[in-house]
Amino acid sequence: MKLTDKKQSKITRGIQAKALIDNPLLNEVLDTIEKQIDQGWKSEDSTPDKREESYMMYCALQDFKARIKLIAIHGKNAATELENQQGKNDHV
Repeated sequence: MKLTDKKQSKITRGIQAKALIDNPLLNEVLDTIEKQIDQGWKSEDSTPDKREESYMMYCALQDFKARIKLIAIHGKNAATELENQQGKNDHV
């Protein structure tokens, strides 16, 4: 796989990740899950085990969101690098 193919793959993945970030339905679902986790954490009948489970679920949810954002950032960076490369090649 050529370097430009790798960059194009990152760009494509970045575009897909950005679409997920901007997707209102996905955001609604993730917000609902986060609220359910928060309610489980704050519940009066919550045991230490339930709170630990809620914390682990919260961490997993945050990791999921962070990974999508990271893929979007990498795609944007790859697009910028490719544009800069092409700009340099146009001036040669």
